[in-house]
Amino acid sequence: MKNGDRLTGALLYKADDILVLRTGYAGDIRLQWSQVERLSTDRPVGPLLSDETYLKARLDAADPSRIALEEKDAPRARDVPLERIAYINPSPEQSGRGASFSGRVQLAAAQTKCNTDTERLNGEAEMALRAKHSRYLLGGEANREKDDGRSAASNWRGHTSFDWLFRPRQFLSARATLEHDEFKDLELRSTLGGGYGYQVLETETTRLSLQGGPDYVNVERIAAEDESYPAAGWLVRLEHEPWGGPMTLFHAQDGNASLEEVGALVVRTNKTGLRWPLAGGLNATAPAQSGLGKRSRPGAQPHGSGVAARAGLRGVGHTRN
Repeated sequence: MKNGDRLTGALLYKADDILVLRTGYAGDIRLQWSQVERLSTDRPVGPLLSDETYLKARLDAADPSRIALEEKDAPRARDVPLERIAYINPSPEQSGRGASFSGRVQLAAAQTKCNTDTERLNGEAEMALRAKHSRYLLGGEANREKDDGRSAASNWRGHTSFDWLFRPRQFLSARATLEHDEFKDLELRSTLGGGYGYQVLETETTRLSLQGGPDYVNVERIAAEDESYPAAGWLVRLEHEPWGGPMTLFHAQDGNASLEEVGALVVRTNKTGLRWPLAGGLNATAPAQSGLGKRSRPGAQPHGSGVAARAGLRGVGHTRN
């Protein structure tokens, strides 16, 4: 290190300005890459250079702030400055040599007995696939509720989106949702939209993206008159690991505003909460969230919100070229 410290351990990865070593005396140590002066490994690792050259090489300390990359069968080592090392052991989407996928399934059930006997059941699932220049998301959720044996809520929502990352931090998005809510006279609300998105933050601990663009909404009512209208849509997604993991704070909101009726809004999701791992792929979630959105007009009262605990499964995998 530039301060004179010398650390040993297994090199896990380097991304952004973070280098992670696994040690037997202090667990995983996160170091600032900008403070690293020399780096050596006793076996090959996978450095990715700033010009997107991917290598499999052993690292050997050269002069201060430089490193020698010793590739198998290469006639001589390649000497490069440390600042040219963009990643070490990058994920498939970081290197462009494959894709990463993740998924989660969550279930929640609650029963209360007071003035009324209330039963609630909620299910939610989501799958994401991420490559270097694209990402795909597919998910859905459903809610059921009974009060004294009578149905009090019955709704579901499915959504999908595709993002093309055409520049660093910038992407174009296409999205679609289908919604049903018996108690809001909603047989089926379908929304097609797209637009521009910006990845405000994407670090090891924080991910924040904003999207906006045109939507077209078609509503089929159970009893009232059907309607269709153009709208302006938005989407906000935030995940933050305040202590560097494993707990994650999250917030997600998406909706649209009608371009034909001033003040007519649809907030489809509005979730904020805390997610933390348990064991064996299990995770728990404590969300403070509103229900599936409805169309509100000027003067309408906001719908209620609550807090619930959930448990579910979460998985991560990779595919490589």
